[in-house]
Amino acid sequence: MIMEKTKHSFSYWQWRTIIGTMIGYAVFYFVRKNLSFAIPGLTAEYGISKAALGAILAIVSIVYGVSKLLNGFLADRVNGRWHMVAGLSVCTIVNVLFGFGAMICAYFVGSDYGETFTHALILLFGILLVVNNIFQGCGFPPCNRLMTHWVPPHELSTKMSLWNTSHSIGAFVAAVLCGFIMGQFGTDQSGNNELRERVVANTQSVTSSMDQEAARAYVDGMLQHYGAWQWTFWVPAAIAAIGVVFIIIVLRDTPKSVGLPELPGTVKSGKSREESKAHRQFIWNHVIKSKLVWILALADFFVYVVRMAV
Repeated sequence: MIMEKTKHSFSYWQWRTIIGTMIGYAVFYFVRKNLSFAIPGLTAEYGISKAALGAILAIVSIVYGVSKLLNGFLADRVNGRWHMVAGLSVCTIVNVLFGFGAMICAYFVGSDYGETFTHALILLFGILLVVNNIFQGCGFPPCNRLMTHWVPPHELSTKMSLWNTSHSIGAFVAAVLCGFIMGQFGTDQSGNNELRERVVANTQSVTSSMDQEAARAYVDGMLQHYGAWQWTFWVPAAIAAIGVVFIIIVLRDTPKSVGLPELPGTVKSGKSREESKAHRQFIWNHVIKSKLVWILALADFFVYVVRMAV
C-alpha cells in the first residue's frame, strides 16, 4: 500500500515537473524572440534596422551558446528551480528596460531623435541583448537536470521528445502575441506631419520596392500604431514575471525535496579530493576528448545553420 502510494505520488510529481518545465522554458522564448517583431517599429521611428543591429545579433548568438555551455556545468551544482527563476527574472527586467530604451537614451543624450540618439539607442540595445542572452542560457540546462532527476533513463527519450516541443510552442505563441501587439497597440499619429516625414525617410529601404499605394499604406500602418514596439517588450515581460511565480510554485528540485526516494544514480554524495579529481578526469576524457560528442555538436551546429538561414 505504501509502495503504491509512493509510486502514484512520484508519477504526479514527475508529470508536474515535465509540464512545469515545459511551460517555464516556453516563457523564456517570450522574452527572447520578441526583438524581431519590434524592429519594424524601431526602423520606422528611429531608423534602426536589423542590419544596424546585425553585428550585435551575431555576437549575442555566440554569447547565448557560451552561456548554455557554462550554465550546463552550473546546473549540476545548484538548485534547478532557483536557477531557472534567476535567469527568467533577469530577462524580465531586461525586457522592461528594452521598452524604456528610447526614454533612457533621450534622458542621457538630451534629444529623442537624431544620429547621436540613434547610436546611443543601438549601444543600449546591444548591451541589453548581451545581458539578456547571458541569462537566457539559464533556461535549458536546469530543465535538463530536473528531467534527469524525475524521469528514469528508460523513459527519458520519450518524455524528453514531448518536453522538447516547449520551445516551438513558446516561439509560436510569442510570435502570435507580438504580431497582435504590433497591429493593435500604440498611439495613432497619422495626423502628425512631422512624424510622417520621419517615418517616410526611415522606411525608404523597406518601401522602395513597393508601389506608391502600398508604401503609403505601410507608412500609415506604422503611424497608426506608433510606439507599439515598446509593448512587444512590456507584455512579454509581464508574462515572464508571472512565469517566474509559476516556476517557484510548481517546480521542486529533486524527489527528496518532497519526501520521495531519489532515482538510482542521481543522489549526490560529498566527494573527496580524489573523487573530484577523478570526476574532472572523466569529463576531460569522455566528454571534451570524445569524438562522438564533437561529431554530435558539429551535426547540431549545421542543423542550426539550415534552421536559422530559412
